[in-house]
Amino acid sequence: LIALDDPVLGADLRPLLGRPLASGERDQARAIVAGSGAIPQAVELARRYAADAVSALDGLPEALVEGLSSLAQSLVEDLPTASALDIVG
Repeated sequence: LIALDDPVLGADLRPLLGRPLASGERDQARAIVAGSGAIPQAVELARRYAADAVSALDGLPEALVEGLSSLAQSLVEDLPTASALDIVG
């Protein structure tokens, strides 16, 4: 969705969505998304959502907080940093 918001890249990506893609079209869609900067933005957004989720656990029983906090953190801990993604993208 982030890549689709770009006026130029979104116009290139939009026609590729919503249908099966040939190999070349799939590569084209990947290149558009990778070049858009959307992946690092999505990773950072996921990290913020996970932190917000952990903050929302205040007041719940401690065992539940520990388990859900661990789950939220584990979902995003292995994601690459935005700077690493910038090098790749």
